Amino acid sequence: MRKLGHDMTEEEVEGLIKSSDLDSDGKMSLHEFVVMVQSEAAAQKENEDLYKAFAMFDKNGDGTITKEELRSVLTQLGETPSEKELAAMFKDADKDGDDRITFEEFKFMIEMVD
Repeated sequence: MRKLGHDMTEEEVEGLIKSSDLDSDGKMSLHEFVVMVQSEAAAQKENEDLYKAFAMFDKNGDGTITKEELRSVLTQLGETPSEKELAAMFKDADKDGDDRITFEEFKFMIEMVD
């Protein structure tokens, strides 16, 4: 794994093999390796797509979404939420209550909708 750019501990390698060992033989076959790589690639692609969606909301590029940025995008999409609706949407997404939605909070919100 180090040659592939992943510096993993012995425990991490064992965990990877165990989680990818579809036939429970204690080894990772070529087929199991391919399934694992495909799964990781799909997860990475999904994360990239979510980040692109997040960037559409993060107008100033500071890595967070403010209530005004959320309102701006919703307005561009033809939505006109009331102040109360906007506050409720924002509160649902802003888990730590810092008046900003981080990428992780955005991702969690999107995953809950799916």
